[in-house]
Amino acid sequence: MTIQKKLPLFLAILVTISLIVTSLFVYFFTSKMLKNEALNKVTINCNLGTDDINSLIVSEKKEVELLSQQKDIVDISKSRKSNSDDSFFSTYINHKSFTILKNRASTLKNHEHLFVIDLNGEIFADSNTSSLKLDLKSRKYFQDALKDKASISDTIISKANGKSIIVFVYPVKDDFGNVIAVMADSVYTDYFTDKLKNIKIGNTGYAYLVDKSGLVLSHPLKRKNKIKK
Repeated sequence: MTIQKKLPLFLAILVTISLIVTSLFVYFFTSKMLKNEALNKVTINCNLGTDDINSLIVSEKKEVELLSQQKDIVDISKSRKSNSDDSFFSTYINHKSFTILKNRASTLKNHEHLFVIDLNGEIFADSNTSSLKLDLKSRKYFQDALKDKASISDTIISKANGKSIIVFVYPVKDDFGNVIAVMADSVYTDYFTDKLKNIKIGNTGYAYLVDKSGLVLSHPLKRKNKIKK
């Protein structure tokens, strides 16, 4: 083959290789840029969702702490400590603390109930009187509170109605700083997941929430086979 014929062929090969290299470079550069942009959007959305949930957690922790320090809650806790018999319930069923818990619970959305647990693990004051005498001594959050620790439970199933809940607790103390009962706030997991429904990622993306053990707490597509799995 003469040089005159080889040269155009050589130039064509060079141009083709250049085009392929340039195309590959543009493809990978654009792909990386789009991927980083998508990742940034996901991170921003996740951070916004995290901030919302953290603010709700802080609010619930403060709620149960303030209730544990109310005079009527402390007073009925002292009475329960001195009287652990069933006669307590007939004597104190109309105590002001019940009204306080009931009225406060009525203002809270997606809350199961507000309740106080005695040192034996039995509910003795409750915004929902049907839960009185429920035995919770096996619950870790109760055992933590007995050790004078504010605590938040893992995602658990309510003994009252079988729904998924998270419980916030704070120790109730007497005038000498001794733990005499446990104040508890039972919150449905929906309370923490409702705002995630509004998070959209691209055209079809969405956010969902899992707890630290990997249990799915919410799913915007309402896939019942995923919830609690």
